[in-house]
Amino acid sequence: MGNTVRFCVATSEGLRAASWRLWTQKSEWGEEIYFLCRELGGTIHTSFHASGDWHTTFTSEAAAKLPQEPLTEPKSRRIEEWPRPSQIEPGIVLAYKILTPWSSPTSPIDSGTKKIVQIPNAAVGCANETMILLLQPELSLELRNCVLVSELPLADGGRLMIANRQVRMPEIKIPKRQLGRYFEGKSRSDLEQGNIRVLIFADDENGHKMIIDGAAEIKS
Repeated sequence: MGNTVRFCVATSEGLRAASWRLWTQKSEWGEEIYFLCRELGGTIHTSFHASGDWHTTFTSEAAAKLPQEPLTEPKSRRIEEWPRPSQIEPGIVLAYKILTPWSSPTSPIDSGTKKIVQIPNAAVGCANETMILLLQPELSLELRNCVLVSELPLADGGRLMIANRQVRMPEIKIPKRQLGRYFEGKSRSDLEQGNIRVLIFADDENGHKMIIDGAAEIKS
């Protein structure tokens, strides 16, 4: 399977936000990098392909359960796609970001998540900004205002690095009220079971791809 790292944001009281898996895998096109939220059960993953074709997509099984309007073409499995980003500094590519507000950890840490890398939760009013970075071979990087969470070696001698810093919680602007749709076989009763997470796919102010990991509050 290649190299793998699992991580999450957690509190000292034994609660955590979403947990994540990042890994590398060899293919006939080169070394591929994959990234997913473990709570989604593998239904959605992000691929940083060696070809430069990067995307976030549903699995074929999950896509088949997407809401479908009558007399329309089947929905695309891809949630979003983009080319490999430009370097933010010589030899450094910011591949992805996760923004985890201080209020996000609501799930108990169990035996399945005790062994993964835990990032301390942010202070009230703040958020953890977790960055996935690609570093070219022989590049020496001094981290400032952030800490190293973990890193994986790449086949070309470079590194896949996870770095984290605490930031003030930014204002999240939602253009308009959004209407949710249920997957096939799901209903409101599934939301009422509690401890539901929300993942928002977005771009930051500089155009970098990111996910906002939050806890859902169900209102009547």
